[in-house]
Amino acid sequence: MGNFLGMFFANHRILSAVFKTAVLGSAAECIVRLFDCSKFRHIIFSALIFVSPYLFGDVISWNSAFCNYIPPVVLLLLLLNLLKNYDVELQKGKKIIYYFLCIVISFCSQLFIEHMAVVNIFIFAVLTMYYFKNKDKKRLFSFTALIFLCAGIFIVAF
Repeated sequence: MGNFLGMFFANHRILSAVFKTAVLGSAAECIVRLFDCSKFRHIIFSALIFVSPYLFGDVISWNSAFCNYIPPVVLLLLLLNLLKNYDVELQKGKKIIYYFLCIVISFCSQLFIEHMAVVNIFIFAVLTMYYFKNKDKKRLFSFTALIFLCAGIFIVAF
């Protein structure tokens, strides 16, 4: 999926700029929400805007690298945010929407690069074991994510 996005955005510069802005903004917002650090929202956004070219210059400026490396991280952050807010949203009756998003994001996050796919599976395997051990309400949600992460890596590997 990352290579497809890289080829698409190579010919569409304006859409590429919009996509990169949306993805980096989403990454910052996911970090803020995941760690409940809304006081530092401006600092986190500034850090992503003024990132050192020596640190991430190749990844951000090069379309193919950006499309392969940054979106799977943002999708992982989105999935972790969904997991974090699952209890609150369950009470509001949004269970079906959360499971649908879980399935789509889990599967799509695996279609970028192999090492990120392995990291995703490892993180959710540990979380699933933790939730099953503690009999937490999030165990089924975490298990669903793990199943579709495995399905996604199966598509990539074979």
